Amino acid sequence: MSFFRHSVFVALRHFRAWTRQRGYVAFALAQPVIWLLLYGQLFRRVVALPGLPASSYITFLTPGVVMMTALFAGGWSGSAILAEIQGGVMDRFLVSPVNRGALIAGRLLSVGVACTMQSLILVGFGLMLGARLEGGALGMVALLASDILLSTLSGALSNAVA
Repeated sequence: MSFFRHSVFVALRHFRAWTRQRGYVAFALAQPVIWLLLYGQLFRRVVALPGLPASSYITFLTPGVVMMTALFAGGWSGSAILAEIQGGVMDRFLVSPVNRGALIAGRLLSVGVACTMQSLILVGFGLMLGARLEGGALGMVALLASDILLSTLSGALSNAVA
């Protein structure tokens, strides 16, 4: 039980750090929103080509941008570990009574939750731009589940390299 409890505490530590960085959400969403706006308008006539099943390009683009955001957000997780190692924070964690696996699991939990929040915002933005998710609620659940899995997997790989 202490592993799960420690993982939640480590994840809450990362959430607290994010709340202290006011511009984090804006900077994390700036590039995906630009992708949706720029490429959504730039390639809007691509759907006229035969073979593209989407009714509009923004419908085709929104899930892709969500998944790219998950991949990149998880990938940056290892750089935060490197910063903690260089700053001596990881040394303090390792001498504390926290479960060592919880240090990584808590970080992955926070990355998964943050990516889910980003994905919900991006899907909402895509819907405002005219995207129609044809899978309905089940498609949305599948998109979010894929998002969580991809961000956690890329975060775990990034943490392992760090």
